[in-house]
Amino acid sequence: MSELSVATSEITRLSSLLADLSDDLSVSREDCSSLSQELTQAKMEIERASRMGGGDGDNVNVEYLKNVLLQYLTSQTVGEKRRLLPVLATVLSLTPAERIKAEKSLESNKGIRGVGEVLIEGVEGVKEEGIVKGVLGFVGLRR
Repeated sequence: MSELSVATSEITRLSSLLADLSDDLSVSREDCSSLSQELTQAKMEIERASRMGGGDGDNVNVEYLKNVLLQYLTSQTVGEKRRLLPVLATVLSLTPAERIKAEKSLESNKGIRGVGEVLIEGVEGVKEEGIVKGVLGFVGLRR
C-alpha cells in the first residue's frame, strides 16, 4: 500500500503542478495579447508622428496653423468653417475617424442659427435683385 499512496500523492502533486502551469500559460497568453495591442498602438503613434514631421515641428508651420485656426474660430458662417475643416484636418494630420468626428461636430453644433446661415449663404450667392432683394429687405436681413 505504501507504493500506492506514494503514487497517489505524486499524481496529486503533478496534477496541481499542471493546473498551476495551465494558469501561468493563460496569464502569459493574455499578457502577450495585451502587449501586441500596445505594440500596434505604438506603431500607429510613430507613423502619425512621422507624418507630422517627427515631432520636431519643422514640417508644421506654426504660423500657418495659427492663421488657419484663427480664421476657423472667427468664421461667421458654417460654410466658412466647412471650407476650412479640410485644411485643418491636413495641417493637424487628423485620422479619418478624427476628421469624421470634427465634421459631425460642426454639423451638429450649427443648430437653428446654422440653418439660417445656410439659407442666407445660398441667397447671398444670388445677386440682390428683384424678389431676392425684396425678401431680404422684408425679413430684415439686407446687409
